[in-house]
Amino acid sequence: MRKPDTPDFPEPGWAEALDPDSVDYLYAESRARLLEQIGGIDAVSGKAKAVAGFAALVILATGILGDLQISFAEDLVASCLSVIAILAFVITVASAGIILWPRPVHTGVIPAWLVEYARDGADAFLLKAAAVEIQVNAFRENSPKDIRSGRLLTATMTFTAIEVCAVVALFVARAVIDPGAMS
Repeated sequence: MRKPDTPDFPEPGWAEALDPDSVDYLYAESRARLLEQIGGIDAVSGKAKAVAGFAALVILATGILGDLQISFAEDLVASCLSVIAILAFVITVASAGIILWPRPVHTGVIPAWLVEYARDGADAFLLKAAAVEIQVNAFRENSPKDIRSGRLLTATMTFTAIEVCAVVALFVARAVIDPGAMS
């Protein structure tokens, strides 16, 4: 189902009907936007790795120190905070995993295809027009995945913050309940 604000995509060959100046402009602009988009996708992947790594360090350090405990009968507050921290960590790792899961990223023109098209008799204008169509289509194909990854990165960072808050609250709760235990 097409979103109302998404224009209909033209049939293949639409760029050939344009004048050479328009094709030149669209080539440069679509190439720049596609490279920008691919760079953004790579940046989101790097951030997801970093956030998930930080979340793992926090949960590992907390577990090593023995502060994570789940025994609701003994210490309800510490148990609840431990569950929140662990749950937030699991959601963080799952979100980062979805971002990092291998998926196709359309990168634009395949030079070997252009060579074959040129061998079949395409002149420079037709090659550039075909490249424009491929680049615009690649950008369009990548957009939903790019938007989804950005939203998932926000969720990953949010749940990492929740995890850190739960861990800090766990330390504070322990200090308030048993001040001698923190020394």
